[in-house]
Amino acid sequence: MPANVYWLDEPDIMIADYTGDLTREDVEGAMEKCLAALENTNCSFVVDTTQVQTLPKDIFRIGPLLSLVNHPQRGWLIFVGQQNVMLKFAVQVIVRHKFRFMESRDEAVALLRSMSGGQDGSAETG
Repeated sequence: MPANVYWLDEPDIMIADYTGDLTREDVEGAMEKCLAALENTNCSFVVDTTQVQTLPKDIFRIGPLLSLVNHPQRGWLIFVGQQNVMLKFAVQVIVRHKFRFMESRDEAVALLRSMSGGQDGSAETG
């Protein structure tokens, strides 16, 4: 399955795993799941593209993706792994706020948990 979206810490953090050769339909399906979650709560997303071989050429013209990026209840978008230079540039232009690139999923999850109070209810301050 090229796109897999699931809760890590409901209702705060969702994971979007992408693998292989992604199609427009794969991305649209994943974005629909993310948008459905945002109907009920604010949440952040870890987007793991470390296993992606190719992306749709029109990825940033996919309606549900643009809806997610601009959704008022979207928290952080954290992209994991080495990013293609063009993808990284496009993300920086389109997303504009509450996004970050990180090397590992563990780092991304730790950051989001610290911002949301963590699973144990403690939050970092500073």
